Amino acid sequence: MEHGDLVELIQQQILESQALLEAQMRRGERTSDTVNLLRSLRITLRLLSSGIDPEGEAATSFVRSISEEGQALLRRDGHVVGISAAFLQFLRHTGVGLVAGEVLLVEPELARRTIEDSLGELAQEELQIQRKRENLTAALLLWSQDSREPLLQALGEVDERAADLAIERIALSELNLAAGRVLSERVSNNKTAPSADPATSAGQEAKQRRCE
Repeated sequence: MEHGDLVELIQQQILESQALLEAQMRRGERTSDTVNLLRSLRITLRLLSSGIDPEGEAATSFVRSISEEGQALLRRDGHVVGISAAFLQFLRHTGVGLVAGEVLLVEPELARRTIEDSLGELAQEELQIQRKRENLTAALLLWSQDSREPLLQALGEVDERAADLAIERIALSELNLAAGRVLSERVSNNKTAPSADPATSAGQEAKQRRCE
């Protein structure tokens, strides 16, 4: 996505998120996720306005990106995971659409929410895979030798998916630990220094994140 198009998109998303936040406050609803999303959008916009590529911050920050195929990804320090359906539903609720080529610097609180949702969905799929394996194994005992080929093929596919899920769990768990460390460091820093808005300037934000 061209720089100007990305800036225009994020500006529109900020307006949509602000409108949602105001509506949530009027209704007395929980606003923490929307606040963190709005903060993420503003920080990304300031980075872009200062000529800093948010995608280049993935070594020390959480970066949400959309592939050309439309897959939503969360990255940090070499780790890449798919974003959960629950988080995508939250984004749709905020009115922030997912556009191919879009890159967004994500606040650690929002990143952790995304990771936890993804871990929950992964656990559900692991349970389904386990049940499917048990059913296929039981069927193998009942079918004749000549009729087992489809079952064996299905069992192989189940095992492959289980292996993929194990790899995804490791990546998600590592990202979850990283988010926890960043949040713990923020709490410690807030106890020893006056509170300040990390989004005061794009340069300050980038510098702070590189130090985390």
